[in-house]
Amino acid sequence: MKDKTNLTLPLLNTSILAMVVMTILIASSVSLLLYKEYSTTLRDQQKQFSLEQSMQLKNATLKSIKNYQTILEDYSNFPLLRLAVMQPDSNLEDAIDLMKSFSFLGDSFPMGIYDFEGHKLHDFFNSEKISKKVEECISTATNLSTTQNIELDQNLYLISIPIVLKDSVEGSVCILVPTKDLIENVIKSQTPISHYEIYNGEKLISDREPDKVSHDFIQFSTVLFDNIKIVTFIDPSSHQNAQNALFNKLLLSIIIIITLISLLTFLFINRFLLKPIVSLGELTNATTQKLELKPNVVHSPIKELSLLRKDIETMIHTVNQRTLQLNESNNKLELRVKERTKELEQKAEELEKLSKYKSEFLARMSHEIRTPMNAIIGYTDILKESVTESENLSQLKIISSSADALLMVINDILDFSKIEAGMMSIEKIPFNLNQILNDINHLFSKSADDKGLDLNVELVDEGDQWLEGDPHRIRQILINLTGNAIKFTHRGSVSIRTETSHIDKEKVKIDIVIEDSGIGIPQNKVDVIFKSFSQAEGSVSRQYGGTGLGLPISKELTELMGGSLNVFSKEGEGTTFRFSLILTIAEPVKNIINQNTSISWAKTPKVLLVDDNIVNIKLAEKTLKNFNVDYKSCNSGITALETLRQTCNFDLILMDCQMPQMDGLEATRQIRKMTNLDSIPVIAFTANAMEDEINNCYKAGMVDYISKPFKKEIFNEKLRKWLKHLIENIEEKAI
Repeated sequence: MKDKTNLTLPLLNTSILAMVVMTILIASSVSLLLYKEYSTTLRDQQKQFSLEQSMQLKNATLKSIKNYQTILEDYSNFPLLRLAVMQPDSNLEDAIDLMKSFSFLGDSFPMGIYDFEGHKLHDFFNSEKISKKVEECISTATNLSTTQNIELDQNLYLISIPIVLKDSVEGSVCILVPTKDLIENVIKSQTPISHYEIYNGEKLISDREPDKVSHDFIQFSTVLFDNIKIVTFIDPSSHQNAQNALFNKLLLSIIIIITLISLLTFLFINRFLLKPIVSLGELTNATTQKLELKPNVVHSPIKELSLLRKDIETMIHTVNQRTLQLNESNNKLELRVKERTKELEQKAEELEKLSKYKSEFLARMSHEIRTPMNAIIGYTDILKESVTESENLSQLKIISSSADALLMVINDILDFSKIEAGMMSIEKIPFNLNQILNDINHLFSKSADDKGLDLNVELVDEGDQWLEGDPHRIRQILINLTGNAIKFTHRGSVSIRTETSHIDKEKVKIDIVIEDSGIGIPQNKVDVIFKSFSQAEGSVSRQYGGTGLGLPISKELTELMGGSLNVFSKEGEGTTFRFSLILTIAEPVKNIINQNTSISWAKTPKVLLVDDNIVNIKLAEKTLKNFNVDYKSCNSGITALETLRQTCNFDLILMDCQMPQMDGLEATRQIRKMTNLDSIPVIAFTANAMEDEINNCYKAGMVDYISKPFKKEIFNEKLRKWLKHLIENIEEKAI
């Protein structure tokens, strides 16, 4: 069974891969959690940093105001200021000069002095509106004896200090500090603050420098007073170290966690999975290879592996027992096989002997039957040429027809034997299909006329008549099919038509259809007719005769040529055989047709005739005499060799194959060894038509063969072929 899994990995690699995947998943989860924690921590740090900066900024602002108050309190103790509020007429001018010189950290601020009722004695506010407002604020104060921090408007901040003389409040001194300046002085003291914006409510009261502020800057807001808000922008580098430390901590945590997880996972897999499984594999491998030393099985706490170990041990025990049983069975089976093989070898030898006996029997029967048939057919043909009385001639024709029928039966048996033995060969030579169809028409026209049947043979178009194949076997198939059609048809007609269809420029499909109006074949018997020695019904054989080999041989020959033979029949209405082949288109070949059987020799040829049958010798001598050929006859191979040693002026040798003492094959081999005789053509003159016997003739040195019984036309053809150099004139007609 084919394994459906294309990719396989060792257990260790698989485990490592699983561990890597699991580690990646865990690391991703841990990284996500840590990153979330990092983001939260970073936001908390930024928030804390913003709160710290806000508190520092607010405290610094309050501290700055306190500093103003402290300095102003010290300033309020100057005697000139005290005298000015008590005796303004005489001391105010000196106090004014003193106030002009007031400064704080290098910055000058507008200053004013007021009496105990809050009325202005003098100020430097440069605005009567502001002065008036300051005066109203001081006069409405509930207690001038305390320090007053009053926001006059969005840009000004008033700091008022009482002037005390002998524990009595005689007036107050104040400075007017611009809110922007106050805050900016505080901001400048805060190193991390790079840029800032001061708002009173929603109104910006400071300069804006947007080009200097990056998106990476940390931004936070601080409310200093009721409406005063400052937005500061802190460079991230000011707390980058803290962020780097946090990030490094995060990274180190991830690395440590991944390392620990990987190590623990590998140790777990190695201890509880890999080692037990590997040990089980070693155990099964040792069992498979039949090793006496069994590996120690590592036990695993995993339930499934423990069960698997027990199952494998049980299986090994079972396998060992079954192996012992199997070995015993194999030993018994080997003994039985040896005995059976010996029996089969003996039967094979017997079958080989039987096959050899069968072939020898067929060859012997062919020879023994064809030898008298040669005389019967030969002398019948000779008598038909000399007898003139119609009654005698009719009787001779009956004898000739019966002999031809008997020869056809013999040929069918021999062909069937060749096919059964796988010795049938198929030729590929150019032939004229129309010539074969004409031969069939001439051959069966008399039989059809005698039964009152119409025989219709349609020829193919001129362009499709020349093909390449085995014309002898095609003619044989058509003879069998046409003979059957006429045999089983009592009235009506037998027609032969040919259908051609071109496959390409070189190939053509030929369908030859033989159709009759005969008795037909029952539907359940159609397949039987192609089986050897079978006919549709037993009564058919008794009524019509025949061996039942014609159709099986025809089908086998068709299939050997790569074609098909099909039958369509309806009982009582007729039968149609379709004989189909795919053949190669061939170039036309000029055939020579002899106008007569006489040959004009420039020099009379001399033929040595070798045969042990006196009847065959007489028939061959008469045939050679009719062709004006000189001959000498010998009745054995030994006599033929002695004759050739005495005289070697023969132009052709006709050699029978089966003769006592020395057969024709050995005689031919001896002739080929004789000086000046190796070029004389030796033609087998044999009644054995088996193909292997014919091949043996060629191997012995023969150049051609004439099969008994022979026709004088065959003699004519062979003499013209091998003695053409002695022919004076050949009256031929080219077609």
